This record gives sequence, C-alpha cells and structure tokens, in this order.
Amino acid sequence: MGSELGVGVPESTSFAQALGTLKRNGSNVLLVGEPVATTHEHVCDTFLGSNDSAQRRIVVSTDRTRIPRDGSTDTDYLVLDPESSASALDLSPSESITELSVLGMVGREFVNRVDELDRLDDLDPATLRVCVNAVDELLERHDSEVVFRLLHVITTRTRRSRGMGHYHLPIDRESEAVRLFEPLFDAVVCLRTIGGELEHRWHLRDGETSTDWIPL
Repeated sequence: MGSELGVGVPESTSFAQALGTLKRNGSNVLLVGEPVATTHEHVCDTFLGSNDSAQRRIVVSTDRTRIPRDGSTDTDYLVLDPESSASALDLSPSESITELSVLGMVGREFVNRVDELDRLDDLDPATLRVCVNAVDELLERHDSEVVFRLLHVITTRTRRSRGMGHYHLPIDRESEAVRLFEPLFDAVVCLRTIGGELEHRWHLRDGETSTDWIPL
C-alpha cells in the first residue's frame, strides 16, 4: 500500500510501516475533501490497482454511466438503480454488472461476491480491491443510519478477506457525516488541489498518526 496509496512517503518512516501493516491485514480508507470528480477518479484508479494484475475488484456505484465501456473482466460492478427490476438472486456471480433496486440488496450481493472469490481463489492480502464511489449520493437518497449499516457490512467483509477498500465522500473533513462514518475506517484521507497539483493527507484511526500534505 505504501507505493500505491502513500506516494511521497519515505519507506523508512513509521507511517510507511503502518501502511504496510494495513496492506497485509486488510484496510478501508475514507476519501474526503476535494469535490472535483476528476480528482476522485484519479485517486480511485490508483487505489484499485492495475488492470493487468491478479487483483479482483468490486465497485459499488449509483450511476451506471461511470462504468468504463471497456471495463476489466476482473471487476464486478454493483449498481444501485431504484428503477431496476433485476434481482441479484437471478444473476450469476460471473456477471460483471449487476443492477440492484434496493440498498439492502447491495450489502448482501457484495458479501456473496466476496465469498465466491474467497472460495475460488483463496484471496491473498491486497488482492481484493473495493470501491464505493458515491457515499455522498447514498446519503442524499437514504437515511445516514441505513448507509452506515451498508458501509459496516462492506468494510467488515473487505477487512476479513484482507482486501483494500476505499470510499468516496467528497465533503469537508469536519462534516457531521465524516465524523459518523470515521470509526468504520482505518484511515481518513483528505484530498485537495493546490496550483493544479493534487495532494493528499492521511489521518490514521489511532488518532496519533497523520501526515503533511503529500503530492499524489
């Protein structure tokens, strides 16, 4: 994780060592701050890893148009679409795009997908990569407690498989929603753009480990 998520952090520092531990044990990171879509897309690509690797990816989205048309066969997309009549129970785990009409179905389908990957591949640390790309949009549509329960399901299952999950919530670090969800995560990463340069700043859950602003 150090090279992927901690760009600019010296490998000799205790912080880089902490990132290595998170990569081995499984982790979930909340991305906050910079609300520019292109910023989050760039960071998301970094967190999800390379398409030519052995990694397996699950992306939870609220918008099918965000899915690349040439999407990787190693990426499963769970799309929350209230207008969809599809049921996760009617779809094969091999399907790359699954449309779900009810929020509660997302958590159940996510767990089923990871269970299947674990059964088939016996996932190594950091092999599973997870993205929830619009926590803010989930909050616009659903009560915060309901969203909290969904994130709890996804973060718990991701960590159990020693995967790496990241969750986009492009709002201010001090917002009430960030304070509500923060206990679910191993770190909160703030994003900003200064002079056209993207920077990130890490706050680990121990409350004692933070970084300065680092170019990404």
